[in-house]
Amino acid sequence: MDRRPTVVSISSLVAAGPVGNSVAVPALLALGVDPVAIPTVVLSNHPGHGAPAGMEIAADTVAAILARAEELGFIGQAAVLATGYFTSSAQIEAAASFIAARKASDPGCYYLCDPVLGDEHTGLYVKPAIAEAIRDILVPLADGITPNAFELGWLTRREVTTALAARATAAELPGHDVVATSIPAGDNLTSAAFRYGGGVAVTRPRLAQAPHGTGDLFAALLAAGIAKGIRPAAGLGFAVAAVEKVIAASEGSNVLNLAEGLKDLDGVVPCEVGDV
Repeated sequence: MDRRPTVVSISSLVAAGPVGNSVAVPALLALGVDPVAIPTVVLSNHPGHGAPAGMEIAADTVAAILARAEELGFIGQAAVLATGYFTSSAQIEAAASFIAARKASDPGCYYLCDPVLGDEHTGLYVKPAIAEAIRDILVPLADGITPNAFELGWLTRREVTTALAARATAAELPGHDVVATSIPAGDNLTSAAFRYGGGVAVTRPRLAQAPHGTGDLFAALLAAGIAKGIRPAAGLGFAVAAVEKVIAASEGSNVLNLAEGLKDLDGVVPCEVGDV
Protein backbone atom coordinates (compact mmCIF):
# COMPACT_ATOMS: atom_id res chain seq x y z
CA MET A 1 0.00 0.00 0.00
CA ASP A 2 1.15 3.56 -0.63
CA ARG A 3 1.87 5.37 2.60
CA ARG A 4 3.09 8.67 3.88
CA PRO A 5 6.37 8.75 5.82
CA THR A 6 6.13 6.14 8.57
CA VAL A 7 7.67 5.73 12.01
CA VAL A 8 7.48 2.41 13.83
CA SER A 9 7.58 3.30 17.54
CA ILE A 10 8.24 0.55 20.11
CA SER A 11 7.67 1.93 23.61
CA SER A 12 5.26 2.23 26.53
CA LEU A 13 1.57 3.13 26.37
CA VAL A 14 -0.35 4.85 29.15
CA ALA A 15 -4.04 5.62 29.53
CA ALA A 16 -3.49 9.08 31.03
CA GLY A 17 -0.64 11.53 31.59
CA PRO A 18 1.00 10.93 28.20
CA VAL A 19 4.46 9.41 27.93
CA GLY A 20 6.00 6.94 25.49
CA ASN A 21 3.77 6.06 22.56
CA SER A 22 0.96 8.10 24.10
CA VAL A 23 3.15 11.12 23.26
CA ALA A 24 4.77 9.81 20.09
CA VAL A 25 1.57 8.97 18.20
CA PRO A 26 -0.08 12.43 18.40
CA ALA A 27 3.27 14.15 17.72
CA LEU A 28 3.89 12.08 14.60
CA LEU A 29 0.34 12.63 13.33
CA ALA A 30 0.64 16.38 13.92
CA LEU A 31 3.64 16.39 11.57
CA GLY A 32 1.98 14.32 8.84
CA VAL A 33 3.79 11.07 9.68
CA ASP A 34 2.00 7.73 10.03
CA PRO A 35 2.75 5.95 13.32
CA VAL A 36 2.89 2.20 13.79
CA ALA A 37 2.85 2.01 17.59
CA ILE A 38 3.97 -1.19 19.32
CA PRO A 39 3.47 -1.26 23.11
CA THR A 40 6.00 -2.78 25.50
CA VAL A 41 3.78 -2.14 28.53
CA VAL A 42 0.22 -0.86 28.96
CA LEU A 43 -0.31 1.17 32.14
CA SER A 44 -2.90 3.45 33.67
CA ASN A 45 -0.29 6.19 34.18
CA HIS A 46 3.40 7.04 34.50
CA PRO A 47 4.68 5.91 37.93
CA GLY A 48 5.53 9.55 38.69
CA HIS A 49 1.79 10.15 39.16
CA GLY A 50 1.35 7.22 41.56
CA ALA A 51 1.48 3.45 41.45
CA PRO A 52 0.12 2.34 38.05
CA ALA A 53 -2.13 -0.54 37.10
CA GLY A 54 -1.50 -2.44 33.88
CA MET A 55 0.53 -5.16 32.29
CA GLU A 56 3.80 -5.88 30.53
CA ILE A 57 3.54 -7.08 26.93
CA ALA A 58 5.24 -10.43 26.41
CA ALA A 59 8.26 -10.41 24.10
CA ASP A 60 6.69 -12.92 21.71
CA THR A 61 3.61 -10.68 21.49
CA VAL A 62 5.78 -7.68 20.62
CA ALA A 63 7.45 -9.78 17.91
CA ALA A 64 4.11 -11.03 16.59
CA ILE A 65 2.62 -7.53 16.36
CA LEU A 66 5.68 -6.29 14.49
CA ALA A 67 5.57 -9.24 12.10
CA ARG A 68 1.86 -8.86 11.37
CA ALA A 69 2.11 -5.09 10.83
CA GLU A 70 4.88 -5.78 8.32
CA GLU A 71 2.92 -8.56 6.59
CA LEU A 72 -0.08 -6.26 6.17
CA GLY A 73 2.04 -3.58 4.52
CA PHE A 74 1.87 -0.99 7.29
CA ILE A 75 5.68 -0.87 7.50
CA GLY A 76 6.89 0.22 4.08
CA GLN A 77 10.35 0.74 2.65
CA ALA A 78 12.50 3.43 4.29
CA ALA A 79 10.34 3.49 7.43
CA VAL A 80 12.02 4.95 10.50
CA LEU A 81 12.25 2.53 13.42
CA ALA A 82 12.25 4.06 16.90
CA THR A 83 12.50 2.47 20.33
CA GLY A 84 11.98 3.84 23.83
CA TYR A 85 10.95 2.19 27.09
CA PHE A 86 11.36 -1.55 27.61
CA THR A 87 10.45 -3.74 30.57
CA SER A 88 12.55 -6.83 29.80
CA SER A 89 15.67 -7.99 28.03
CA ALA A 90 13.52 -10.44 26.06
CA GLN A 91 11.56 -7.51 24.57
CA ILE A 92 14.83 -5.87 23.59
CA GLU A 93 16.01 -9.04 21.88
CA ALA A 94 12.69 -9.31 19.97
CA ALA A 95 12.92 -5.69 18.86
CA ALA A 96 16.58 -6.10 17.89
CA SER A 97 15.79 -9.14 15.76
CA PHE A 98 13.15 -7.19 13.85
CA ILE A 99 15.37 -4.12 13.48
CA ALA A 100 18.35 -6.12 12.25
CA ALA A 101 16.21 -7.91 9.65
CA ARG A 102 14.70 -4.63 8.41
CA LYS A 103 18.08 -2.95 8.13
CA ALA A 104 19.45 -5.93 6.20
CA SER A 105 16.56 -5.90 3.72
CA ASP A 106 16.02 -2.14 3.42
CA PRO A 107 19.09 0.10 3.01
CA GLY A 108 16.92 3.19 3.48
CA CYS A 109 15.80 2.13 6.96
CA TYR A 110 16.91 4.41 9.83
CA TYR A 111 16.82 3.22 13.45
CA LEU A 112 16.58 5.86 16.19
CA CYS A 113 17.20 4.50 19.70
CA ASP A 114 16.00 6.53 22.66
CA PRO A 115 17.88 4.76 25.47
CA VAL A 116 15.40 5.20 28.31
CA LEU A 117 17.62 4.37 31.29
CA GLY A 118 17.46 7.09 33.93
CA ASP A 119 18.49 10.66 34.72
CA GLU A 120 20.82 12.65 36.94
CA HIS A 121 18.28 12.88 39.77
CA THR A 122 17.40 9.19 40.06
CA GLY A 123 20.26 7.32 38.43
CA LEU A 124 19.08 4.20 36.60
CA TYR A 125 15.33 3.69 36.83
CA VAL A 126 15.29 0.50 34.78
CA LYS A 127 16.79 -2.82 35.86
CA PRO A 128 20.53 -3.08 35.19
CA ALA A 129 19.93 -6.01 32.83
CA ILE A 130 17.64 -3.84 30.68
CA ALA A 131 20.12 -0.97 30.61
CA GLU A 132 22.92 -3.36 29.64
CA ALA A 133 20.81 -4.91 26.87
CA ILE A 134 20.03 -1.46 25.44
CA ARG A 135 23.74 -0.60 25.52
CA ASP A 136 25.01 -3.91 24.17
CA ILE A 137 22.23 -4.92 21.73
CA LEU A 138 20.28 -1.87 20.57
CA VAL A 139 22.86 0.93 20.50
CA PRO A 140 25.19 -0.99 18.10
CA LEU A 141 22.23 -1.38 15.69
CA ALA A 142 21.24 2.27 15.87
CA ASP A 143 21.81 4.96 13.26
CA GLY A 144 20.95 7.59 15.85
CA ILE A 145 20.53 7.75 19.63
CA THR A 146 18.84 10.36 21.83
CA PRO A 147 20.22 10.04 25.38
CA ASN A 148 20.08 12.66 28.08
CA ALA A 149 23.44 13.60 29.58
CA PHE A 150 23.19 10.95 32.31
CA GLU A 151 22.30 8.24 29.78
CA LEU A 152 25.11 9.24 27.41
CA GLY A 153 27.55 9.02 30.31
CA TRP A 154 26.20 5.65 31.44
CA LEU A 155 26.37 4.17 27.94
CA THR A 156 29.98 5.23 27.48
CA ARG A 157 31.18 5.02 31.10
CA ARG A 158 32.16 8.70 31.01
CA GLU A 159 30.97 11.77 32.88
CA VAL A 160 29.05 14.24 30.71
CA THR A 161 28.84 17.60 32.44
CA THR A 162 29.46 20.05 29.57
CA ALA A 163 28.74 20.28 25.85
CA LEU A 164 32.45 19.77 25.12
CA ALA A 165 32.45 16.62 27.24
CA ALA A 166 29.35 15.45 25.37
CA ARG A 167 31.11 16.03 22.04
CA ALA A 168 34.14 14.03 23.15
CA THR A 169 31.90 11.25 24.46
CA ALA A 170 29.77 11.16 21.29
CA ALA A 171 32.98 10.72 19.28
CA GLU A 172 33.28 7.31 20.94
CA LEU A 173 30.12 6.29 19.06
CA PRO A 174 31.32 6.69 15.45
CA GLY A 175 28.76 6.27 12.71
CA HIS A 176 25.91 7.38 14.98
CA ASP A 177 23.91 10.58 15.10
CA VAL A 178 24.10 11.34 18.84
CA VAL A 179 21.53 13.87 20.02
CA ALA A 180 22.13 14.54 23.71
CA THR A 181 19.77 16.53 25.92
CA SER A 182 19.89 18.03 29.43
CA ILE A 183 23.61 18.83 29.23
CA PRO A 184 24.46 21.21 32.12
CA ALA A 185 25.37 24.77 31.11
CA GLY A 186 25.26 26.87 34.30
CA ASP A 187 21.66 27.99 34.81
CA ASN A 188 20.82 26.65 31.36
CA LEU A 189 20.60 23.28 29.63
CA THR A 190 22.06 22.39 26.25
CA SER A 191 20.77 19.98 23.62
CA ALA A 192 23.31 19.01 20.99
CA ALA A 193 23.54 16.85 17.88
CA PHE A 194 26.88 15.23 17.09
CA ARG A 195 28.28 13.16 14.25
CA TYR A 196 31.86 12.28 13.32
CA GLY A 197 33.30 14.61 15.97
CA GLY A 198 31.39 17.74 14.91
CA GLY A 199 28.29 19.12 16.51
CA VAL A 200 25.62 21.79 16.77
CA ALA A 201 23.81 22.86 19.91
CA VAL A 202 20.91 24.82 21.36
CA THR A 203 21.15 26.26 24.88
CA ARG A 204 17.98 27.29 26.68
CA PRO A 205 17.04 28.31 30.25
CA ARG A 206 16.71 25.45 32.71
CA LEU A 207 13.06 24.97 33.66
CA ALA A 208 12.23 24.44 37.32
CA GLN A 209 9.74 21.74 36.37
CA ALA A 210 8.35 20.07 33.27
CA PRO A 211 5.77 17.31 32.90
CA HIS A 212 6.83 13.73 32.25
CA GLY A 213 7.11 12.81 28.58
CA THR A 214 9.21 15.67 27.20
CA GLY A 215 12.06 13.30 26.28
CA ASP A 216 9.63 11.02 24.44
CA LEU A 217 8.22 14.04 22.63
CA PHE A 218 11.68 15.26 21.62
CA ALA A 219 12.63 11.84 20.22
CA ALA A 220 9.33 11.57 18.32
CA LEU A 221 9.82 15.01 16.74
CA LEU A 222 13.31 14.02 15.58
CA ALA A 223 11.98 10.71 14.25
CA ALA A 224 9.30 12.54 12.27
CA GLY A 225 11.96 14.78 10.76
CA ILE A 226 14.12 11.79 9.83
CA ALA A 227 11.11 10.17 8.15
CA LYS A 228 10.83 13.33 6.03
CA GLY A 229 14.52 13.32 5.14
CA ILE A 230 15.72 15.80 7.78
CA ARG A 231 18.89 14.70 9.57
CA PRO A 232 18.92 15.11 13.37
CA ALA A 233 21.40 18.01 13.36
CA ALA A 234 19.18 19.91 10.92
CA GLY A 235 16.05 19.14 12.95
CA LEU A 236 17.49 20.00 16.37
CA GLY A 237 16.36 23.64 16.51
CA PHE A 238 12.80 22.77 15.52
CA ALA A 239 12.54 19.85 17.97
CA VAL A 240 13.69 22.01 20.90
CA ALA A 241 11.30 24.84 19.96
CA ALA A 242 8.37 22.46 19.52
CA VAL A 243 8.98 20.86 22.92
CA GLU A 244 9.06 24.31 24.49
CA LYS A 245 5.77 25.12 22.78
CA VAL A 246 4.12 22.05 24.30
CA ILE A 247 5.60 22.78 27.75
CA ALA A 248 4.27 26.36 27.57
CA ALA A 249 0.81 25.03 26.65
CA SER A 250 1.02 22.74 29.71
CA GLU A 251 1.77 25.50 32.24
CA GLY A 252 0.01 24.87 35.55
CA SER A 253 -0.45 21.16 34.85
CA ASN A 254 1.66 18.13 35.71
CA VAL A 255 0.84 16.46 32.39
CA LEU A 256 1.63 17.49 28.84
CA ASN A 257 -1.18 19.36 27.08
CA LEU A 258 -0.69 17.81 23.65
CA ALA A 259 -4.06 18.93 22.31
CA GLU A 260 -3.02 22.58 22.54
CA GLY A 261 0.73 22.27 22.31
CA LEU A 262 0.80 20.30 19.07
CA LYS A 263 -1.43 22.73 17.19
CA ASP A 264 0.11 24.61 14.26
CA LEU A 265 3.57 23.07 14.46
CA ASP A 266 4.23 24.39 10.96
CA GLY A 267 4.41 27.83 12.51
CA VAL A 268 7.10 26.93 15.05
CA VAL A 269 10.25 29.05 14.66
CA PRO A 270 13.29 26.82 15.28
CA CYS A 271 15.65 27.79 18.08
CA GLU A 272 18.97 29.27 17.04
CA VAL A 273 21.63 26.59 16.64
CA GLY A 274 25.38 27.15 17.11
CA ASP A 275 28.48 25.03 16.74
CA VAL A 276 29.91 23.06 19.66
